Amino acid sequence: MNVILHEILSSGVILESARGGIRATGPLTDRVRGLIRAHKPALLEELTQTPHYRWRVSRSDGVHEACFLPEATLTDAAAAFPDATLAPLLETVAEVRL
Repeated sequence: MNVILHEILSSGVILESARGGIRATGPLTDRVRGLIRAHKPALLEELTQTPHYRWRVSRSDGVHEACFLPEATLTDAAAAFPDATLAPLLETVAEVRL
C-alpha cells in the first residue's frame, strides 16, 4: 500500500474513487487535504488499479468489510458488489492489549 494512502487511512479518513476523482470522508485535517491534493493522481491510481485484501463495502443495508484472496482491484471488488460503494481499508492488524 502506498505510504501516503496508508497515512491518510490511518488518520481515520475513508477515500473512495468517485467519478474520476476522490471522495474523502472522516476527520479531514489541513494536512490530509494537502496530501490528497498533492498526490491525487497517485492516490487515484492506488484506489482503482492496485489490488487490496480488505475493502469497505457500503450498501443500502449498511457498511460491511469484505476480504479477497487473491487481492482484488476496485473493478474486481465492484463485480462482487455491484450495488455498493467500495473503499480500500488498511491491511494491518491492530495491536490488542489485554
